[in-house]
Amino acid sequence: MSKVARAAFNSSRMRVEALSGSGLTKTIQTAETGETYLVTGDFASGARTITLPSAQNGAYFKILFAVDVDENYTLTINTAATTELFRGSVAYALGSTTTSGSLVQADADFSNDDSLVLSDDIRRGSYVECVSDGSHWYVNGLVLASAAPAFS
Repeated sequence: MSKVARAAFNSSRMRVEALSGSGLTKTIQTAETGETYLVTGDFASGARTITLPSAQNGAYFKILFAVDVDENYTLTINTAATTELFRGSVAYALGSTTTSGSLVQADADFSNDDSLVLSDDIRRGSYVECVSDGSHWYVNGLVLASAAPAFS
């Protein structure tokens, strides 16, 4: 008896790519939609940038910190074009004891937010998810760090 509608083992797994060293500066391609990016390396050589592809309906990406980033460097997530904006919010907790925190909202000041900056002692387990409606990127996440995430 065959098993109908059962996903193949390989197709039911999430695609994961490790980002470390020089790989922490990445321009994501449209064909990589659905990928989860694990930040597995330090930022010892400076600030890092991830650029999303052009907004496309249903495109999805997740950036997850698999290690503590103890340096005072930044990871910036950019949209491909200044007309493709971030919408949504990222919750955050400050410090290693998680005693204070809040929510930072994209476009809260009615500006054109096409960049998200994470910085200062980002802790493992922090993540940001990006989903597109074809015009903009909807973002959510949870970040534990020494500084609040910032949209600009």
